[in-house]
Amino acid sequence: MFTFQKIPMAVGLALMFSLLAPMANSAHAVTPCSASAGSAGFQHGSYVSGSTVIICAVTNVVVPARTVTTVVSGRTNTPGSTAPVTRPPAPRLPAWQNHWQPGQHIVVAPVSHVVTTPQRSVTPPAQNTNNGQAIFTPSGLVAAVSPSSSLTIGQAATLTSNAKTHFRQGIILGRSAEVRFLLQSVSWKVDSASASTKTFVWSPDQAGNYSATVKANYSVAYRFLSGGAWVVAANSVTLSDSLALNVDTQPQTQASVVESSPAQVLLVGAPCSRYSTSFGCH
Repeated sequence: MFTFQKIPMAVGLALMFSLLAPMANSAHAVTPCSASAGSAGFQHGSYVSGSTVIICAVTNVVVPARTVTTVVSGRTNTPGSTAPVTRPPAPRLPAWQNHWQPGQHIVVAPVSHVVTTPQRSVTPPAQNTNNGQAIFTPSGLVAAVSPSSSLTIGQAATLTSNAKTHFRQGIILGRSAEVRFLLQSVSWKVDSASASTKTFVWSPDQAGNYSATVKANYSVAYRFLSGGAWVVAANSVTLSDSLALNVDTQPQTQASVVESSPAQVLLVGAPCSRYSTSFGCH
């Protein structure tokens, strides 16, 4: 009967790593930011999505070719040489016993010595690439109203916000980067009234609940503080905020009451309407 226990350990590990491979690739998803500006050794780019700004960079370091020389030692043989050898005259022997005659040569054995041979190995040039990025977000937009969010009909309300040009900084591949959010415009809308201005004065003509909405548009640019120029991003950033306004009817003006002294009975000597100087008329 076939069981998984009979599968070798190497096959089991291979199956496990094949299942984990897609998880490892998903952790390094390709960012939409494309580094196309800069020099060949350091390229950078930007990507704007909503209120998020991504600055990416790529460094390319070229490792030059290297040549390594090694010395290999070995032994070699020099061919031997032949030289005439002179021997003393030998006694005369019968012809059938004479194996060596004068004038014959003896071969000298070859000489062995050490020889070193240099060998070279060449490593071709290589390129090391590093990728990095940082995320930047602008300051949040906050709307405000003065003198109060509770108004009466005809009362002027001054609407303002904290929209202004500001900067953000970060580190990418060891280099300081700066992002500029340059304020381009501010617009307001309350009910049917709207205006493109940083400060908006609105006076309600009807009672009710209203919502005041402000929008601020920023252009985005970035640079590296090592001397790079500003690079303007293709897209801009728009932020918004709103606040609630409550408008009541005009309060009624209360009439002032003049208090008079209690009536008194006076004795007069003649009608005061005709004789104002009579006794008791003053």
